[in-house]
Amino acid sequence: MARNDYYVGIEYPKSLRKNILETSRLMIYILEKNERAKQINREKLQGIKSLRQNVHEIKFLMAKLRDRLSKAVDEDMRPYTLSSTKKTSEKEQTLTGKTKKKAVKQRKKSSEIAELEEELAEIEETLKKLE
Repeated sequence: MARNDYYVGIEYPKSLRKNILETSRLMIYILEKNERAKQINREKLQGIKSLRQNVHEIKFLMAKLRDRLSKAVDEDMRPYTLSSTKKTSEKEQTLTGKTKKKAVKQRKKSSEIAELEEELAEIEETLKKLE
């Protein structure tokens, strides 16, 4: 059996080869850039997922803190009437030194709680602005 080989003449083979190599190099550069973009996108999505988890956890903890603070404030901020203030002043007169110190500490705690609530409100406003 006879083998039929055909040959085609290529004009300027060196410049054609050079153009093919340059095109291949450009394609590899584009593919590398594309892979870097995909990697950055994956990292971005992972960061967003992590941020969402952190925000969810912060919201949960803030709700818990708000609940505890509201209970403490409700206990300390009961409305006083004139008769109840007289009763408390009479009670304070009968208290011993140790119980007076405890009462003073309770008042300090309630003022600290109020300050913490104010700070908490500021933080919540900042978080709302960020969202």
